[in-house]
Amino acid sequence: MVQQWCDQTLLSINPQEMVTIPLTEDRDLKGLNEQILSRHTLQLTSDVKYLGRILDEGLTWKGQLKNVVRLIGLSGPVRAHLVKPGV
Repeated sequence: MVQQWCDQTLLSINPQEMVTIPLTEDRDLKGLNEQILSRHTLQLTSDVKYLGRILDEGLTWKGQLKNVVRLIGLSGPVRAHLVKPGV
C-alpha cells in the first residue's frame, strides 16, 4: 500500500529509516499486516521520535516527559510529578 502511493506520487523514501507504529487503542494487533517498502520489511515499534518529539502508540506524553526529565536532570518529587501526574 505504501509502495503504491510512493509510486503514484513519484516519492522516494528510504525504507531503512522507516518504522511502523500502530496508533490505536485496540491492543489486539492480529489484523495488522507487516508493511513492506521496496522489498524491506518495516519494523513495528511502540514509539518513535518525530520532529524532536517522542510519539507512542497511545499518543500519550509519557515518553516525551521522561526524555525531557532525563535531559534537564530533574530528580525527586518534581520528576515524579511530571512523569506520573497526581503523585
